[in-house]
Amino acid sequence: QVNVVLSGMGETEQVEQNMAFAEKAHAGMLTAEQVHATLMAGNKMRQKVSIPCTGCGYCDVCPKGIAIPDIFAMFNRAQLDGDAARSMKEYRALEERNQSGCIECGACVSACPQHIEIPEELKKVHKRWGKK
Repeated sequence: QVNVVLSGMGETEQVEQNMAFAEKAHAGMLTAEQVHATLMAGNKMRQKVSIPCTGCGYCDVCPKGIAIPDIFAMFNRAQLDGDAARSMKEYRALEERNQSGCIECGACVSACPQHIEIPEELKKVHKRWGKK
């Protein structure tokens, strides 16, 4: 019943927590109702999120240091929680690490396992939130 291939562990404690859970986990441990609820929640989230970024960070190869995963997380979070003003403020605080510095070299696109057209998505975010 593996649901997540890329679980986003960033600290040793998270690895240990995941390993402890995996030791207890077994196939069929979720009820049909729990599986259905998980699938429905995922579908609802995917409908609201327009940039399919998992936050894996593989795009951090950007020669300009653009905070791609952070920008996409802000944009998606604004769609999920409806607080676009907060996310726009955070985006603008990034200053030179936002889309305005993108040279469209394509290094991030080549590295992205989600096959996101990153420069185009960055333009979309910047058009909506960049300083006018």
